[in-house]
Amino acid sequence: MRIILLFISSFIWSQDLSDLLLKNQKFTTDIIIIDADSIVSKGSMSYVDGDFVYLTKHPSKQVLAGLKDKLFIQDDDFKQVMIYDDDDSFLIKKLLLNKYDYVELSCKSKCYKLDINDERISEAIIIFKNDLLYEMHIMDFQNNKFLINFENFLHESSNITYVPPDGYEIITND
Repeated sequence: MRIILLFISSFIWSQDLSDLLLKNQKFTTDIIIIDADSIVSKGSMSYVDGDFVYLTKHPSKQVLAGLKDKLFIQDDDFKQVMIYDDDDSFLIKKLLLNKYDYVELSCKSKCYKLDINDERISEAIIIFKNDLLYEMHIMDFQNNKFLINFENFLHESSNITYVPPDGYEIITND
């Protein structure tokens, strides 16, 4: 009987992914992407209700900004900013907009397996700790595994803006 009560109470108190995503619509965080051997990328991200700025520091400095319906990619080496129509291909943005089907997994925190249905990614698991986005486990179509850590996660409500630097060539790709 105690086991049944424990199961029922954990089911009642279980949070749905949609609820967790709503709690994580305004934040800044450091992001570290690791593969089996090394650090692939390091940077920081600010996100507010679908708009984001992602600044990479490793392996090279780059800015990715998604604002409304445009994606800006700033390359400091070539002093260029490429502008694309945003097709929601940025995994974290698409996740936070709750565009994936999912199943809840059993783990110490809140874990969900996402149905990505993407030619680049074959599997993704997202983990929340204390209701905060904590990490993602990704497997690409070549069975390479990646861990995305979200560190120093802070809820913030600052505006997201991006202005291309003076002197940079602007390249528009539709």
